[in-house]
Formats: sequence, C-alpha cells, structure tokens
Amino acid sequence: MKDFSPFSAPGQWYKGNLHCHSVMSDGTFLPEKLADMYRAKGYSFLALSDHELYTHWQDLERDGFLIVPSIERAVNIPRMEKCFHVNAFPSS
Repeated sequence: MKDFSPFSAPGQWYKGNLHCHSVMSDGTFLPEKLADMYRAKGYSFLALSDHELYTHWQDLERDGFLIVPSIERAVNIPRMEKCFHVNAFPSS
C-alpha cells in the first residue's frame, strides 16, 4: 500500500486552532492579544472556546484571519461519574 499524506492532496490548506481559552475563562491572555499572536504566527483562523461562554469576536477578524464562533461546555454524565468538555461551533 502506498503511503498517503492528506496534505499532498490538491486544494487549499489553512492553519488554525479550534480550542483556545482567553482570560474570559481560564486563559492567560485577552482575546485581542490571542488573535494578534495567532495572526503573527501565520494562522488563518482561531476559535476562542472559553468555558461556558459562547463567543464570536468578529471585531478581531482582519486580513483574511477568521474568528470561529465557539463555546466549550462541560457535560456531566452522572451514571459514569465523569465530566466531558465538548467544544461546539454553530452550524451556520
């Protein structure tokens, strides 16, 4: 079987982060600082998925850099005695 790298397929590839926290939950930096940092590193998109806080920082979008609306929710499953953290993004 021939080795296949998905990045060798034709198309447009984008570098991004779909899980990042700001000071709005338990992160270290303000949303503005995070957007600046990721833009400076050549990222195309960022989701600020703070805990229990739906965010869409559209005012931080510029120069082809997209902010993805998101939230991180804690989901408790009592019968399993576990808590899962789930990132969610709107469908439209």
